[in-house]
Amino acid sequence: MGVLKFFASIVRVLHAEPASATGIGLDELAANARQFSYIGNRKTLSSLVRQEADKLLQRLCAIPDKRLETLKDTEPALAETVRSIKSKASRQGFDIVGDWLGREWEKDSGVFPDFLLAVDGTATFGNGALLELKDSKGDSIASFNSTIPTRFKSLRDVQHISGKNLVPNAARLYDFPLSVDPQYLAEERPCFYLVRTQAKNDDKVRISLIEGSFFETLPKEQLLAQVWDQVLDAGGVTPADRPHLVELLASLEQSEIARSREIKQASVKPRLRLMAEVHHDAKLHSYAEIKPRTVNLVIKRERGLDETSLQKEFAKEGIQAEVVVDGDAKSFLLSEGKNKLRLRYFVILHKRNGEHIVLQYNLQ
Repeated sequence: MGVLKFFASIVRVLHAEPASATGIGLDELAANARQFSYIGNRKTLSSLVRQEADKLLQRLCAIPDKRLETLKDTEPALAETVRSIKSKASRQGFDIVGDWLGREWEKDSGVFPDFLLAVDGTATFGNGALLELKDSKGDSIASFNSTIPTRFKSLRDVQHISGKNLVPNAARLYDFPLSVDPQYLAEERPCFYLVRTQAKNDDKVRISLIEGSFFETLPKEQLLAQVWDQVLDAGGVTPADRPHLVELLASLEQSEIARSREIKQASVKPRLRLMAEVHHDAKLHSYAEIKPRTVNLVIKRERGLDETSLQKEFAKEGIQAEVVVDGDAKSFLLSEGKNKLRLRYFVILHKRNGEHIVLQYNLQ
């Protein structure tokens, strides 16, 4: 599933029930899209997990054994997992959720990301994107506690960040057989952040699905290198001695930085924690164009990406999108049964990272 279809599902829900903008959890709002290869908020979304698991079991049981046989040399572990699930499917009381999301699946994972869009066979915009949710009762975007926000991450990156295989394993099973592609784990996937501010205020609430480019204005490696340089400077390390130390520290994986440390004779296990607060220039909801009671999709404006190309991307998702031009104003009209969902199309200038396209829906 692509990002445009995911965003359209949110708009569809809020068009039908505007009160849901503040009346339900952000994870519940996101859950309306379905087609997730990984779900982190499993405690509150147990019903969704069950539904997705049932669909997964049906798909896996429909895979011919001959197809699994062809994978015995290239993907033996994955093929054996699918074969095992098929053999257990007829047993009374069999529950595939444990195979998909782990034995303790009823607990929220607490690892990045909150959701992972399932991969499909169509090269749609943002297909298989990683989604992180940021909910706030005030105007500020909640801090990033689990990982530094970036525009792209691979599932291999996710594994390194968390130090766990939970997300990659769940995704490979759900996306099977597309997940047998040799580049499946290494492929760079777009990161999107579903942000809500003034979450309990009907008059001021704003909801936006924001591409990671709005937060990553420096490459992560360069950002962390400068962090270490400032830390060493504060510790009195001379400029001449810092470059080599910065290089060594910047090479550390985030999971290694955050690991609990066993210290001889210490009764506590210290650990460092990387957190990131959003700079004012990247606070989308402080931009004048992002009005209260709006739902926004914000994506980096690249060469060739405009209303015409977005119309084609909507069509790939099976969504009819009519471009309407009224003077200098442009809109998309998305067909939804007898309803037409109007999305205003415009461009804003990020104060540190260039132009971004906005699709904006006004809550009724």
